[in-house]
Amino acid sequence: MTIQFFDPTGSGQESAQFAMAARFEVLQGLRCNILNNGKQNSDKLLSMVADLLKERYGVIMNRMVKKWKANAQATEDDLTKAVAGADFVLTGVGDCGFCSACSVQDGIEMERKGVPAVVICTEEFERTGKAISEMRGAKDYPFVVIPHPLGILDENKLSERAEQAVDRVVDLLVKQAAKA
Repeated sequence: MTIQFFDPTGSGQESAQFAMAARFEVLQGLRCNILNNGKQNSDKLLSMVADLLKERYGVIMNRMVKKWKANAQATEDDLTKAVAGADFVLTGVGDCGFCSACSVQDGIEMERKGVPAVVICTEEFERTGKAISEMRGAKDYPFVVIPHPLGILDENKLSERAEQAVDRVVDLLVKQAAKA
């Protein structure tokens, strides 16, 4: 039997150069895909945020892709499906340590494919998300932070969380000069 060990800090690994995908002047008419990590309520929250983007900014909800496992990075197939036909992708929701780390990694990988990705994590795992982004060569990768928890919330509380997230999602998608 062979046992293989991995260094979770990424030490000794060369990380690819990272640059955020281009942002937008306006959101009107843009197509949004969702990469749902499968955590309880993540599909509902991400859909609610997409609905708010549609209602307020004319964004078109294109499709939802569900990852094979919440606490693992998206497969290449999942990433390919998530970015296909999308102008941007909403992903998450990081509501635990592993799923937060994996959601941030997924967002970074979609950015590397040239598609803006907005990751949503709960506040309990903000530090985890920041640490992973730095380890993945994307120091200071921005993501949306909402109050914890998520998995146990009812529809009304989920709606409140979506309202808390939507303006920050817009901030991460629209070029700063366009907002001035």
